[in-house]
Amino acid sequence: MQLRITRERAALPIDELSEIYGACLYRAAPEDCRAALLSHLMNPAVCCFAALDGNRPVGLLTVQQTLERGEILGIAVHPAGRGQGVGRTMILRAQSDLAPLPLTAETDDDAVNFYRRCGFACEAFSRAFPDGTVRRWRCILA
Repeated sequence: MQLRITRERAALPIDELSEIYGACLYRAAPEDCRAALLSHLMNPAVCCFAALDGNRPVGLLTVQQTLERGEILGIAVHPAGRGQGVGRTMILRAQSDLAPLPLTAETDDDAVNFYRRCGFACEAFSRAFPDGTVRRWRCILA
């Protein structure tokens, strides 16, 4: 894999990336994935880190930048690229580009170990959703 991370928004393949990005959105329909991605791309406070293998998108990380931190809005990797360091590479690029701001994320049981492997400290808490209360995780990479 010839992995390259880009923040160049103009040349991103929106349709392909919105399909990948849907994996990190809770029960989102395809049109909602596209709308969320376009909203992030149009927001100057959101940094988008796209992972490309050649010209083919394999991952996307979106980070809302504030004065205090970089809050991860979503991270998704194409199933064919999982387990190959794509997610970690995007996290490292975001950490480098946004330093000295800490990166934060909120995640679920399925992804908390990914964040731990990337060096995040993770703490459990409960969050109520319309379909019930679930355990979530606050993750911080200082």
